[in-house]
Amino acid sequence: MLEGDPHPYSAPSASERLFQGEILSNVVERSVKCTSTAGSAAEFGLVEITHPHAVLLTQDCDLLQDSNARQNPDLDSAKRKNSLVPNLVLVVASEFEKTKGRFNGSEISKRVRQNKEERFQFLSAVPISLDGLKLGVPALVLDFKRFFTYPTEEFLQAVKRGEIQRRSRLLTPYAEHLSSRFGYFILRIGLPLDHHDMPAS
Repeated sequence: MLEGDPHPYSAPSASERLFQGEILSNVVERSVKCTSTAGSAAEFGLVEITHPHAVLLTQDCDLLQDSNARQNPDLDSAKRKNSLVPNLVLVVASEFEKTKGRFNGSEISKRVRQNKEERFQFLSAVPISLDGLKLGVPALVLDFKRFFTYPTEEFLQAVKRGEIQRRSRLLTPYAEHLSSRFGYFILRIGLPLDHHDMPAS
């Protein structure tokens, strides 16, 4: 940001709908894991991982349609079903200072902080005044390989119960910048041979 530019964050409000680019705390990722294949049938167990921070990546237009549908009980059932978002997409976020050891060398750490590494997104610290818990959020780094989904209805209930905390959210154009970088990462194509490695003849 240039000096004098507005801050990229906005404090959340409990009455507001969900937004793309929301920073959240205490998000529990749940998945089903096969625990045994002995006998005639496999056995499965629930695996839970609590993430201190995660960021919502679901498209904002979809979140708006979902919110409008949930607030309109008279909406035609077919239209309501079409408007609802069954699952939210979230990406794991970690405190940047605690993850710098993952990067080999200060140069890569510098590139991550400048958002020049396609797999990662760096987010600056959220000041106390723009944090829903009034604690401030340290600088974060998002790993686009570590994304997961969360059933929307369960997510909203967890927020309502206070289990998931809405800390802050990215404003335009920072939310769109995050979305475009995530989209680029998941849409990249691995080539069998890079152009610069092609034989001359």
